[in-house]
Amino acid sequence: MIVDRSAGVCVVRDCADVVLLLCAHYLRMGLSRLVIIDDGSSDGTFERLEALSAATAGRVEVRRNVSICDQQPELFTEAVNALIAEGLRFILPFDGDEFWNLDRAAIARLTASGTPGVMTGRWVNFVQGRTRAFPTPTSLFAPSWRVAERDADRETVTGLRRAFVEVCESKVALWSDAPVGICRGQHGLTAGPAAALGPDCEIFHLPLRHKSELTKRALNYEPRRALIREAAIQSWQSSFHRDMVLDGKTDLLWAANSADSRGRLDVYGRRVQLVRDRRLQRLLMRAAMHLVARYRLSPV
Repeated sequence: MIVDRSAGVCVVRDCADVVLLLCAHYLRMGLSRLVIIDDGSSDGTFERLEALSAATAGRVEVRRNVSICDQQPELFTEAVNALIAEGLRFILPFDGDEFWNLDRAAIARLTASGTPGVMTGRWVNFVQGRTRAFPTPTSLFAPSWRVAERDADRETVTGLRRAFVEVCESKVALWSDAPVGICRGQHGLTAGPAAALGPDCEIFHLPLRHKSELTKRALNYEPRRALIREAAIQSWQSSFHRDMVLDGKTDLLWAANSADSRGRLDVYGRRVQLVRDRRLQRLLMRAAMHLVARYRLSPV
């Protein structure tokens, strides 16, 4: 069942390994439209999205942006406001590693709300296995551990006292009948409604899908973000990854942010036990089955 007047918006770059599963999850959730903006990918992400758009008869709308710098807030804001102008009610912005844990009934309730407002989602951070160095056809179905403590911050992560995957942040979804402004990272609104649409929900988050993601963050994402950085705290994660990778500490960084065979992080010499959680696995398997059964597309 599709929930009318609901939509998702995402800006992606070089996410060919996950982008079809990502979209399939939100299509299966019941969002009536997806607007996916490819931000200059070179790994086949855009081409996979074009195939999905054709298979969904345009329910997935694909746009391409090519720029030397990261324009994420502007791209999100423009796309969200265009949907608002068309009369869509509930709009869910999401990143390429975020799976909001909502179902059709919840989407329908939010879309039927009579008052503009904001819904907050909180990350539940899942962790990839230590041996997953690069994308393979089955690697996205491997993560079965999540972090227990989620109170790390820039100071503790860059000081090598906590793992990057222990950082927990919140994101927003909304319905509005007037233009809004989207903060960088979709952590809030710079303009728009303030009332709460309902209780907070979970966002299943897989920030590091493979060891190779560290190099991508350092040498692909960071140069574009550095061009527009106005303060050190802005997009600090990619600058941290750049420094670690260029200092030859990729192995150390991966050990701190991936699960060993016993479900533990090795946070710069300190073992941190993770919590067994297979919910992301089940979500991705359902998304894969939906993609194959409904659209005849392979998820990988």
